[in-house]
Amino acid sequence: MRLISLRAWLCARTSSLMSGRALRSATVLAVLIAAAEPSAAQGLRDSDATFDAPGLSDVLSGQTLEFFDGSLARYAADEGYEYRYRPDGPPFVGAWRTTEQSEVCVTFDNGFSRCDVIVRSGARLVLITGDGVRFPVREVRPNS
Repeated sequence: MRLISLRAWLCARTSSLMSGRALRSATVLAVLIAAAEPSAAQGLRDSDATFDAPGLSDVLSGQTLEFFDGSLARYAADEGYEYRYRPDGPPFVGAWRTTEQSEVCVTFDNGFSRCDVIVRSGARLVLITGDGVRFPVREVRPNS
């Protein structure tokens, strides 16, 4: 929301002061600022607490996250990763790493990769996909 407001503010301020090329430059600047934000920024809320890379690693390493749909994400201390749609389902295996933007990025053994943002919302962890969809975590437990 903040980024859309910034663009609207820039356009409103510059439309009366500039025309033509200068206005286009200001619009391009606003778009570039918006593009520089993490892809899941549209799913962030003001109340969300983000993590730096070491902080997120501390939260995830050696833990299994269970989501409300029953799916499980297992983050091994050696940066191995395993995702199951259901507890008895086949694992999708890969490796995980964290970034300074509160992201966990997984590269799967099949070559596919993705990055999601993980935040703390109140007492609960929430995974936010690149398109802003929020998946609250039901339970965090040590890997078995």
